[in-house]
Amino acid sequence: MAAHRTWRSALTQLEMSGPPLEITCVDCGGRAHLVQPPEDDNEYEPGDVAVYRCEDCNDRWDVELTEDDFID
Repeated sequence: MAAHRTWRSALTQLEMSGPPLEITCVDCGGRAHLVQPPEDDNEYEPGDVAVYRCEDCNDRWDVELTEDDFID
């Protein structure tokens, strides 16, 4: 549960309609970018995994998306 709150506090977008294009890296505080941005015909859904790579430390973050990541 604590990791979930950590990711929520690391998000850089205030309103979410799917995975943000960028998050703050939990390890180094750098910018981690979404590796595969959604395409018009292939959008993310709850339960999908969004993959991020930090531009500073090169760490990879796999984040499972939940209903909270989407605006109705």
